[in-house]
Amino acid sequence: MEKSFYCLVLCLGLMLKEQYTKETQVIEKILEKTSLPKSVKKIFIIPVDGCSGCVQKMKLMITKKQKLTVEIFILTSRSKKSMKIYSTNIPKNNIILDTKSLALKKRIVSIYPIVFSLLDKKIIKSEIIDANNIDNF
Repeated sequence: MEKSFYCLVLCLGLMLKEQYTKETQVIEKILEKTSLPKSVKKIFIIPVDGCSGCVQKMKLMITKKQKLTVEIFILTSRSKKSMKIYSTNIPKNNIILDTKSLALKKRIVSIYPIVFSLLDKKIIKSEIIDANNIDNF
């Protein structure tokens, strides 16, 4: 019984590592022309065409946190028109546009925003942002 438990824990750990590796590769591809400061602790990926309530709250959050250097916001959309409309009237200093929609194509996000917590530029945690927890950010 004890061996089964350890085997299960090992398998889960490997699955999580593989998932974070995929996410890290996609984020690195999106950020390839951007030098990610070591001070960045969180990366938010916001699907502009996603949950409208979440997207609007995220827009407010971006405006409030515009001067922070510990958070990066990546906007992604299948529609360049939606991306342009959404990104109008928000500060651009910690915004990155996923112009190739990689986060959507690689299924890192769908309709809800997601936040990745970083430690030494490595993902240590991810959390989907929805109506139940959006005020925690």
